[in-house]
Amino acid sequence: MKPIELAVRCTREEYMDYAVHNGKKHWWTVPLGFCMLAGGIVSCVFVQQLTTVALLWGFVGVLLLLLDPLILPLYRKGEAAKLYDRSDSLQGAITLRLEDSKLSMRSATTEATLKLDAMTEVKLTPRV
Repeated sequence: MKPIELAVRCTREEYMDYAVHNGKKHWWTVPLGFCMLAGGIVSCVFVQQLTTVALLWGFVGVLLLLLDPLILPLYRKGEAAKLYDRSDSLQGAITLRLEDSKLSMRSATTEATLKLDAMTEVKLTPRV
């Protein structure tokens, strides 16, 4: 097989998308948030007035419900943007060379070679 060589540059927006789409998902936030919100509502029904405790339970429940779909992605985007802006190696082009049994990567600061059979997964975003 003839080697294939590509020069790739990741933009700031692509790096931020990568950080959002490949961040850790927290399965427990929605059930716990629903329970906290339901607990606040049930507390209001039994006491028949809006108490501070019920309000606090409801507020924490709403925060937990919004944590994974809204709050964490915004936080991850901001952190990825800061990291991209500080890093020269992320902003520069990376040369990828695909040969028969290995993938070689070279940037301005780093060189690496990876055997293809050692690769375990490939991460994708909607744009990359």
